[in-house]
Amino acid sequence: HYSMLGEIYLRRGVASWEEADQMITEALRLAPDHPVPLTRSATLLRSRALLDADNRESLLAQAEEQLQKSIKIDPTHNPTLILLATTILDRGGDADQAQYLLKKTMKRRETAKVLIQRARVLLLQKAYTEAERLLDRAYKKDASNHYSYLIRGELFEATGDIFKALEAYKTALERSPDSAPERTLYETALKRMRTIIESGLAADAMAGRLNQSEESNEAQPTTPTTTTIRRRQGEDEVVLTRASEDAEDNVVAPEAEAAPEA
Repeated sequence: HYSMLGEIYLRRGVASWEEADQMITEALRLAPDHPVPLTRSATLLRSRALLDADNRESLLAQAEEQLQKSIKIDPTHNPTLILLATTILDRGGDADQAQYLLKKTMKRRETAKVLIQRARVLLLQKAYTEAERLLDRAYKKDASNHYSYLIRGELFEATGDIFKALEAYKTALERSPDSAPERTLYETALKRMRTIIESGLAADAMAGRLNQSEESNEAQPTTPTTTTIRRRQGEDEVVLTRASEDAEDNVVAPEAEAAPEA
């Protein structure tokens, strides 16, 4: 009961966090070894960390400590596994450990939250195509998840698409409620992008992206493809050979066969 009230106050935003803390603390007093209030306590600590840059690391460390305790009590508690992986990534910790925790949750249920955090891991591993694929899947499961736009923005930023990154961060901010502590992250990302654009570095980033694309294309061997098209003219069949699907100008008619001798 107290733990659920703590969750309600937590969702109301920073103005209700004191009440959330009181409810969760009471829930932990009554059930100190229950994973639910432990995880809610860690959620509150992480939320505070997002708004308190000076004490961010200390608050995240406390959150991780609560989650490690919770996971020892119930190693299968999905909310604990997801939040622990998230907190590890927030602290710049072991991406492999985070990935292990997320894979455990996906064996039971694939949610948007899990897919987004897995995409964060893939970004660290520079597996950009796979990260984008997971973000697309997360969007299909929960289009209202504003945090996914932050990670999509980081993907665009990592690949040098600065203007798309800017738009993604704008979308994250626009879709997030005023009570969401993640808004601080979105505002910081937007400020960073605007600084890059105003300094002219965005053009350099885009140029680097184009160069990488051109180098990738040059590295690919080009093999001309031919397509045979059969058309009927009266009773005779004419065979045309085309060098590529896009070039009608390359259609070459075969040499006319010699007329049969009378």
